[in-house]
Amino acid sequence: MSFELYDIHSHSGNQKNNIFNEKIENLKKTSIPELLDQYGDRIDKIVNFPMPGTVYFNYDGSEVDSKNSQYPYKIENEELIKAVERYDKHGKILPFLCINPKIRVSEQLEGLFSLLKNNKIFGLKFHTLDTNCGIEDLFFNSEIISFCREFKLPMIIHSGDFNNVEDCKNIFKYADKNKDINFCIAHLMTFSREFFERMKEYKNDNVFTDISPFLSLCEYVNKVKPKGVLDLNYKNPEEVIIKLFNDYKKFILWGSDEPFGKFKISNKDRASYSLKDEIDFLYSLNKEMRRTIASDNSKKFLFNNK
Repeated sequence: MSFELYDIHSHSGNQKNNIFNEKIENLKKTSIPELLDQYGDRIDKIVNFPMPGTVYFNYDGSEVDSKNSQYPYKIENEELIKAVERYDKHGKILPFLCINPKIRVSEQLEGLFSLLKNNKIFGLKFHTLDTNCGIEDLFFNSEIISFCREFKLPMIIHSGDFNNVEDCKNIFKYADKNKDINFCIAHLMTFSREFFERMKEYKNDNVFTDISPFLSLCEYVNKVKPKGVLDLNYKNPEEVIIKLFNDYKKFILWGSDEPFGKFKISNKDRASYSLKDEIDFLYSLNKEMRRTIASDNSKKFLFNNK
């Protein structure tokens, strides 16, 4: 293959808090060595960030657990960097570090700067649900955006069309004021029609969306049939990706969301796609589509390769 393939969205570490209301036995756990073994030589570069569920919080009472961490994501970010340094001998892992936009922001940025001085860091991850913060909170605090600008860091933002903090439909207003920073709205905003209408109208090239976990998202929409989604045949993921590619090809990034491709849809339904399933699906696409969404667009987002 004449081009590198990127997974723009994966996690590692232990999910220490159950923010998705799963059964305890379904909490996620995966290590950098396990990830590298799973990908093998099928994917060349892997964007990776800590699991959601920081040890800084006691989620039962939303209180600070200061014995474990002095500020949000301190331990998780440091553990990721140490694991990459120890196990990733060929530079496959591209670490993104997590940020909370409302709590001890200056301390977080000082910690990020300390890590950035001696390690390769490729971007920041803002998990709206994990922090219980919306994108308005992110852009209200200019420190984080200024940090991204200074160190040329793109940002991946967790999203979902669930009428809560995961709603990222307003990203275009903020991105338009920060054209020098690249933003990826993860998970296709759960196929929100309004989001994609705004995406089509957006004139700049600094907003992307990743399709992770694509097969599971299609199954979720097909089973739940939520209102306000794009009118697509979700029973057939190949039809869905072709339509998305034809209409939004310059915005789409491929990602797996490993290990979150398996999740509860309802009391009786569960999405159960593996990383192998997602990679097999990527390889089933034609070369132009595969190269655009998993290579060319990824480099544009990560490195401003316009």
